[in-house]
Amino acid sequence: MSKKTLFFAAAILLAAFGLSNAADTLYVGITGRITDLTGKGIVGASITIPEVNLDTTSDLSGNYGFDALATAGVRTPLVKSAISSRPVLSSDGLHFFVGPSSQLVKIDVFTLQGRQVLTVGNRMMSSGSYRVNPFAGLSASQTYVMSVKIGDQVSHFRVPLAGGLTAGQVVFRKTTGNAPASPSAKKAARVGTLNVTASGFSPVSLPLDSFQGTHVIMMKTAAQASKKLLTFNFNLSQDTVSSHDAIDQVLAIWAEDMTAKYIRTLYVTPWLSTTGITDPVNACGAWLTAVDTAKWDNLVATNQPAVDAVTSATPVWGKSSIDCNPDSISAQAGSFRMCFEAHVTGIYNILYVDTIPLGGAAGSYTPHVTYIPSKDPGTLLDGLNSVVISYQ
Repeated sequence: MSKKTLFFAAAILLAAFGLSNAADTLYVGITGRITDLTGKGIVGASITIPEVNLDTTSDLSGNYGFDALATAGVRTPLVKSAISSRPVLSSDGLHFFVGPSSQLVKIDVFTLQGRQVLTVGNRMMSSGSYRVNPFAGLSASQTYVMSVKIGDQVSHFRVPLAGGLTAGQVVFRKTTGNAPASPSAKKAARVGTLNVTASGFSPVSLPLDSFQGTHVIMMKTAAQASKKLLTFNFNLSQDTVSSHDAIDQVLAIWAEDMTAKYIRTLYVTPWLSTTGITDPVNACGAWLTAVDTAKWDNLVATNQPAVDAVTSATPVWGKSSIDCNPDSISAQAGSFRMCFEAHVTGIYNILYVDTIPLGGAAGSYTPHVTYIPSKDPGTLLDGLNSVVISYQ
């Protein structure tokens, strides 16, 4: 069977939601880049997710990606763990947990062009585990984006439907089983592991609590194994409150000294590093104010943005992580301000800042959030959220 035929067959299974004993079919949408400690892409790195039997290799620039329906196996602990903390789309429907008390549940379905075609729920639901087919009544053979909001948690799925669904009423069915862990638990349930190997480098294993997101991973040689990395963990959420997303995926991460003097850009999305730096909409205005735009323009013109930044693919919706080399900030131990900014829409930006002691003990930090010039009144949810900076 060809890959195309297999993908089509899996899409039909997912659309039908009819086989309760079938293996669980999940959408895996993970992208990222594999680099060395200088930020140079590693070509030919092997990236695997054994829990869903997927593997790929990085390209000439170190980029990689998974964009497929995958099978997680027959009722493995993986699926139970996933259901306990985040919604999971499997062959018999969307599984999710509400708790520990009643929460608002809203499911929105959009076309890839952003047109909303369906809203399900949008009401308070009591604590418990649920299963629902949110696509009842949709018959068009196309790919949809589904946004699932439970309380203040938002998850997203890209679902290719093969058509043939029978029109009907959407019914929420309460399911039985052990009570899942509270969604507010600090440590999210692990659903899989992203394993990376490359010749000449120590292997890397990254725990995943979602099968969607972007992960920029730095690899160390054996001689560099004792070096610590600076990792920015975060979540990008969509919110359709006022017909626009809660964030437009324009991001910048940079370091400052303790007097707030700019030192170096650690990460910036492609549009912002080129067109956006002269754009009048003031996307990521704090970064634009901090960075030396004349120097930056010269680096871009001479095709050297990596000299001053790890410029990589725009993160997709969901949980993401970006590794950075703290040695690029300073060769000396000390405390530095780490700044992480995202453009929301129009004049609105969101900025996270924390002081991180580099060169000392490992630790994790939850930065303070500031809304610039204020919180966007058109969104209820922070599009950039769950930001944690790790030094380890």
